[in-house]
Amino acid sequence: MIREEKSHVLEGPQKTESEAAQKMPFTQAIQTNPRLAAAYYDRANAFYNKGEFEKAWKDIDRARSMGYQVPKKFLKSLRKVTGREV
Repeated sequence: MIREEKSHVLEGPQKTESEAAQKMPFTQAIQTNPRLAAAYYDRANAFYNKGEFEKAWKDIDRARSMGYQVPKKFLKSLRKVTGREV
């Protein structure tokens, strides 16, 4: 069976496979140790930089629920771009 080559352009905010791969180390760390709060914060930064703000909030909420102290500057920036207060 011949496999059709997929485009290197992804749907959504990510533009290339290499951009998607930038989040992989954090995702792999989370898969290895789901209680690694810093990895959720780091991945939230990656999501933020790609404009995936709801995904960033999800990871921030998870990190905070584990007691991680998210820098106030990051929270302020995320709140500003999303209009979200929490």
